Amino acid sequence: MEEFEFVIEGPAVSLKAKKTNARRYQKWIRTVRAAAQSEFRSRRQITSQNIIVSIANYYTLSPPDVDNIIKPLLDAMGTVVYDDDSQVRKVISEKVDLTSTDSIQNPSPLLATALEKYSEVLHIIVTWDAED
Repeated sequence: MEEFEFVIEGPAVSLKAKKTNARRYQKWIRTVRAAAQSEFRSRRQITSQNIIVSIANYYTLSPPDVDNIIKPLLDAMGTVVYDDDSQVRKVISEKVDLTSTDSIQNPSPLLATALEKYSEVLHIIVTWDAED
């Protein structure tokens, strides 16, 4: 299995912002795309394999619903990490309240650094089968 992870300083922007605040939504897409490009392009080629995306939204204030943050993130990663979002076969999305969590169990070095630096973080992991 191939795996790619990156983090983005939150808060996450909801799909609803596309209609209510288009500028904020487009800025969020650019922010996510830049973070993905920064971590991904230097390491790998865009994959054409089917993928699984795991999203963890670590927050301190009221976050958007887990389902409303998925589409903007997938759209932003398209043509950076994978060819098209039709390759996404599974999405796992969760939110973690940092004000009621004592510690995150076994965070990756990248996530641990981001949690020390920011009050809100989105942690995204994309996996695919290299043999697929």
